[in-house]
Amino acid sequence: MTIETFKTTETLISKGSPADSLVFILSGLAQSLDDNRQVVLHSTGDFAGDSLFSERRIHYTHVHALEDSITASL
Repeated sequence: MTIETFKTTETLISKGSPADSLVFILSGLAQSLDDNRQVVLHSTGDFAGDSLFSERRIHYTHVHALEDSITASL
């Protein structure tokens, strides 16, 4: 498990990157964007990176912090 801190607007997951981990939001707020359209709002207790379970195995959304956030990646 890797603990990371992200400042507002920093990228947690880049669209098109390999889907090799889940990112759990320990504190803060983040959003998933697909073509600049919000598809998911992630808050404390949520996770991003469910592309890990797809056959494509790449992230299909861009996830960035809306406020300072702490995450745990598995």
